[in-house]
Amino acid sequence: MLVALGAALALIAPPSAGAGHGLSGFVRESTWHAPQGGPFGSFSPRFSASPTAATASRSVEVLAHANPRGDVNGNIWVHADHAYMGYYGNARTTCQSGVRVYSLRNPKRPRRVATFARPTGALTGTYADQVRIKALRSAAFTGDLAAVGLQRCRFPFDGSGGTRGFALYDVSRPSSPRLLSIVNTLPVVGSHELWLQVVGDRAYVYTAIPRAELHGSPDGVTPANPDFRIYDVSNPSSPVQVGQWGIWANLGIKPNVNQFVHSVITNKAATRAYLSYWEYGTVILDISDPSRPQHLSTLRDPAQLELPHAHTAWLTPDEKVLLETQEFGRFFNFRGTGYPRLYDISDERSPALISRYELPGAETSTVHDPKIVGKRAYLSWYDFGVRVLDISRPGSPRALAHFQPGAGRNPANPWCPACTFVWGAFPNRDYFVATDMNTGLWVAKVRCVVPNVRGLLPADARAALARSDCRTGKVGRKKAGATLRGRVVTQKPRAGAKPSFPSAVRLVVNS
Repeated sequence: MLVALGAALALIAPPSAGAGHGLSGFVRESTWHAPQGGPFGSFSPRFSASPTAATASRSVEVLAHANPRGDVNGNIWVHADHAYMGYYGNARTTCQSGVRVYSLRNPKRPRRVATFARPTGALTGTYADQVRIKALRSAAFTGDLAAVGLQRCRFPFDGSGGTRGFALYDVSRPSSPRLLSIVNTLPVVGSHELWLQVVGDRAYVYTAIPRAELHGSPDGVTPANPDFRIYDVSNPSSPVQVGQWGIWANLGIKPNVNQFVHSVITNKAATRAYLSYWEYGTVILDISDPSRPQHLSTLRDPAQLELPHAHTAWLTPDEKVLLETQEFGRFFNFRGTGYPRLYDISDERSPALISRYELPGAETSTVHDPKIVGKRAYLSWYDFGVRVLDISRPGSPRALAHFQPGAGRNPANPWCPACTFVWGAFPNRDYFVATDMNTGLWVAKVRCVVPNVRGLLPADARAALARSDCRTGKVGRKKAGATLRGRVVTQKPRAGAKPSFPSAVRLVVNS
C-alpha cells in the first residue's frame, strides 16, 4: 500500500506491524514516562525525574499568517530573518510551487520575496521539500549556501529516469537565489532529508537516500551504495562524495524494505552523525574522518514493543541530550507510539533513554519534526499543531505552550485534505514559524507574561524578561535614593501584564 515517509516520500512498501498502544511499564495518564523495562533491556534514569501531567501553562500569540495556496506545504527553515518553505509533491498536486522565500524582518507582516527550485529544466519532475542553509566562507565561495532535497513528484517513485538527489543554491541575496550545482543520485531515489554543516572553511552535505543500499543491489546479495552519504560542498559548484555508511555494508545486516535511513543531523563540530534509521533506531556515527564513518551505538527505547520509526533528531546545546521523534499515526496506517523521546548521549557508546513525552489524546496521532533552542523544544505534531516544551529537566519535560492553527482545506493533501496538519516549526529570535500542509506559513510566539524585575540589576532584568518571552524596551535613569542604586526601580507594564508583540517592557534604573 502507499505509505508516507515523514509525509513526504511516497514509496511502495507494506505497512509496519505494530503492537498497539498498550505499553507495560508506563503510566498512561502522565505526560512523562520513565521506562522500567522491555524487549531491549532495562533502563536506569541518569537524571532526577518526577512525573508530571501539567497542561501548557502559557498561551501563544499569533503574529501573522501567509497562505501561498497551490501545492501542499512542506519543510520550513529560517536563516537571516527569512523563512524558506518547501513543498510536498504527489499525484494530486501541480508540482510547481518550489521553495517559497518570505522576509520576516517584520514578523507581523511576512513578505514573499522569491521562489526557487521550481521543477523546470534539469529539475523537471522533482519536488523540493527539505531546505538547509548555512553561512560559508571557503576558498571557492563566500555567502549563504542552501542545500535543497530533490525527490520524484510523479510515479514512478523509484530511481528510473529524471533527476534525484539535491541541489545547491547561493541565497546570499534571498530575493535572488542562484543555482550552483545539482547532485543526481540515480539510479536510486533522491535525498529524502539532508543536513548542511559548516566547519571552518569546509562545508558538508549529509543526506538520507532511503532504500538505496537495498534497491540498488545488483544481485540481492551485494549491498549497493548505502542510504547515508557525505558530500564535501566546500566548492558548491563542484560537490564531491567523500563518505557513506549503511547497516548492510558496514554491519552485515541486510535491511528489509522497511529499514532505511530517513534523516540525519550532525553535531556542531561535524564529528558525529545521528542517523534516524527507520525500523532500526537512531544510529550514532563517528564521522571525524568523513571517508570512514564508524558505528558507535544505536538508540532504542527499551520498552517499545513495535519496531521504531526513527524519523528525525535534534541535540540540546551542550550536545549531551538527543531528542528523537518517531512517526506513526492513523494518517499513514501506522500503529505505534508516535511520541518524542529524550536520550542521554553523554556516554556515546552506552546511551540511555531518559524520558518519553506523551500527549494525552494523541494516541492515534504522531509527532513529526523537532527543534531545540536553549532549554525549549519545539515540536510539530501534525493535527495537534506546535508543542513547546520546557526541557530544562530532561527527565521530566514540561508542556509550556501550544499552537494549533485552525483546520484548512487543500485537496492536494493525500492524508488530511481538510484539517490542521502542521509539518514543521522553527524558532527564530523570540518567536517561531510553522508550516501547515494545508494553510501555509504561520508566525507566532509564546505570549509575554511580564515578570517583576524591580530591584534587579539591568542585566538580570533583561535576562528575566527574555525568559518570560518579553523584550526590554527603553531604559531610562533617575535618582531614587541610595538603597537601590544601579537597580531597576520602575517598570512598565507592571508585573503580570501580557502585552502584545513586540512585548517591550520599559525600565527605569536608579542612577
